[in-house]
Amino acid sequence: LYPTVNGRRVISEEYKTWREIAGWQLKQQRPYCAVGRVHITIRLQDKTRSYDPDNRQKALLDLLVTHGIIENDTNKTVRRIETIVDEGIIGARVEIVSAPPPAQTARVAA
Repeated sequence: LYPTVNGRRVISEEYKTWREIAGWQLKQQRPYCAVGRVHITIRLQDKTRSYDPDNRQKALLDLLVTHGIIENDTNKTVRRIETIVDEGIIGARVEIVSAPPPAQTARVAA
């Protein structure tokens, strides 16, 4: 995603191309925007060559934020994230569901 050039991290041309194509594919689906806390499940294609699922996860989260599908990818918004490598998937599939509200804690007067 980010090779180092002259001591600085830069976005690779391959990643720029992927972001543009994936962004258009996302827009074509007309997904709903999630508001507030979410749980995310990412299913990735099982490829013959090895790859780092964490890098794919980060790219997909950044794409969702860029297109306003989720507010941000901080722990305040993304309450649970699961990444699954799945032989039945081509490319990637992302499912977003609303997370339950935070539990209320009772305060006891002393």
